[in-house]
Amino acid sequence: MTAARVEVGSATSKFVPFLLAGLHRALADRVPDLQGRVPMQQEAVVTGGVAMNRAVSREIETRLGLTVCVAPEPQIMGALGAALVAGDGSGG
Repeated sequence: MTAARVEVGSATSKFVPFLLAGLHRALADRVPDLQGRVPMQQEAVVTGGVAMNRAVSREIETRLGLTVCVAPEPQIMGALGAALVAGDGSGG
């Protein structure tokens, strides 16, 4: 039984890079939908926790032909924006 587990584990580990690449492409595939709603420039800023995954940013660059910048502390950018709007008192 142990030998079988090692064999399955070894075979599975060979596919991990392909699985991760597919996940990165799937995430990047969602971004072009925004192009119709948000005017794109030469650069785009990626925020949120996924921005910490450089492979996703590279895939977005490839798909959109843009330079992707990762915000400092990308995982808190949404909260920071909400706090700024709340502090402004304008409600958005």
